[in-house]
Amino acid sequence: MNDYQVIGKSVNRIDAYRKVTGEAIFGPDVNQPNQLYGAVYRSPYPHARILSVDTSAAKALPGVKVVITGRERPIFYGANIADEPFLAVDKVRYYGEAVAAVAADTLEIALEAVKLIKAEYEPLPVVTDAIEAMKPDAPLLHEDWSVYAERAKKMKSSGNVCDVFKIRKGDVDKGFEEADVIVENEFKTSQIQHMTIETHVATVMVDSRNKVTCWTSAQSPFVTKNYFTQTLGLPQDDVRIIGTYLGGAFGSKYDLRAESIAYILAAEVKGTPVKVVFDRTEDFIASVTRGEATVRIKTGAKKDGKITAIETNIYWDTGAYATMGPNVAINGAIASCGPYEVPNVRINSYCIVTNKPICGAYRGFGVPETNWASENQMDALAKKLGIDPLELRKINALHEDSISVTGEKLFSVGLLASLNAAEEMLGWKKGEIAGVRPNGKLWGRGLACFFKMTSSPSTTSCIVKLNEDSTAVIMAGGSEQGQGSQTMMAQIVMEELGLPQDQITVADIDTEFTPFDKSTTSSRYTFMMGNALIDACNDIKNQLIERAAYSWNVLKENVYVEAGVIKERGGEGRSAEIAKLGKSGFVKEMPPIVGRGTF
Repeated sequence: MNDYQVIGKSVNRIDAYRKVTGEAIFGPDVNQPNQLYGAVYRSPYPHARILSVDTSAAKALPGVKVVITGRERPIFYGANIADEPFLAVDKVRYYGEAVAAVAADTLEIALEAVKLIKAEYEPLPVVTDAIEAMKPDAPLLHEDWSVYAERAKKMKSSGNVCDVFKIRKGDVDKGFEEADVIVENEFKTSQIQHMTIETHVATVMVDSRNKVTCWTSAQSPFVTKNYFTQTLGLPQDDVRIIGTYLGGAFGSKYDLRAESIAYILAAEVKGTPVKVVFDRTEDFIASVTRGEATVRIKTGAKKDGKITAIETNIYWDTGAYATMGPNVAINGAIASCGPYEVPNVRINSYCIVTNKPICGAYRGFGVPETNWASENQMDALAKKLGIDPLELRKINALHEDSISVTGEKLFSVGLLASLNAAEEMLGWKKGEIAGVRPNGKLWGRGLACFFKMTSSPSTTSCIVKLNEDSTAVIMAGGSEQGQGSQTMMAQIVMEELGLPQDQITVADIDTEFTPFDKSTTSSRYTFMMGNALIDACNDIKNQLIERAAYSWNVLKENVYVEAGVIKERGGEGRSAEIAKLGKSGFVKEMPPIVGRGTF
């Protein structure tokens, strides 16, 4: 049991009514006056030089306002390396890559115009296997990485390898010499499409001053804003992102997809919005996926089960462009030894381009792939040693003050406690853990351990405005993707200020007014925004204490807030509920009560 009044209890979802009644605005629901509709001509080849693109027939079609190619407006962007064009310029690198785009009065006209575009190509050799792509004689997707503007850090790009991330700890060779057993295995994972109910969608308008306004279901609006400002060289106040509800994201709506197409068209028709909605086929071939991975693990251990060394080589297929691939490679490498104490580690994590659809962020990217491999490796090691797989994990589990593979001293480590609880709940030692039932069906119990790093350091900020009638508005930059973030925010404000749920509104995201938040990713939002909201509510409480002290003509030190009630110490013992302050006069005819919070 806890002492909270609201936290930990079931409340109505803030967004429920709007969603079940159809009032919630998703990306495809956005319609602006006089908007145009965009469509894309895409490559029929996975790898080819573009010899020519004939758009004359498309331009002549009545109702067509813009037809543009990458050569006419070459713009490149990327999360790590600016290697991906909004529209292909000199060659295409995957089947379905955007080559030209059309904006027309109706979607039907735009789609008809796309059919009239004719292009000539020189097909090039194709490579679809990441390990094959690393060979010296493999076809090169990007002949010269140095031509791209690189951001954030200097990437280790060479050939078809766009980055390499390495971890070194201890003396691996010595660790294998000390081992009584060595187990080596290779594991593979497949390319997976996010398959969100809502496909990629964006509406963009560029005004006469080149200010960009984008209505989008991007899962991290400030990330989208930064992509635009960095790619286009615009100041922050010249890009405005208005967030809609999301019909699913899971990482797929982290970078630019429909937004880049809508922008490149809108820039040609200043003052007129252009709406682009991917169909299901486009979402499969031209959005982002979870990429394939090959994980090769070599593990050495003593007879008692203690691991002496791990060597891991990971090959990440990031598709045709780098995008978030280097970040996936980093996350996967860090997680690849599992939550175990390993004294000697050598990890090489390669991010490799191939002629396949682009790969990027997808639910804990990098961690599920390598964790699946490392936990299978632990089971294989347990079998070879003849040790119970649960006991093997206990023997090697990270604990308080352990040093991780990246050299961090750990604290608040609950792995052993979790394993002990799982053992008890499963009745692990009371009988067999696998067998065959009388009807011939197989049964079994298993367990796996993992750890996942979050995006840190990072910043989240918020504003909570207490209105004159004691209603409150929360302004925060994290998107509601179905995970309940709006309800979580309301619950924290309810708890801190004692307000009922019907007095709290969560404002829609608009980067023109909404305070900065890094991203709604990496399992960070409740922790980060929760602490920021507590900070903002404390700010409000301090302001209310000052006003109450003034109104009651007492020292500020004699006023405090408890359980949503402003109280006076001693004296007349006056009090006032925050939820009913609209009737008290505290919040009228004085500066507005606005709480600011950051974590």
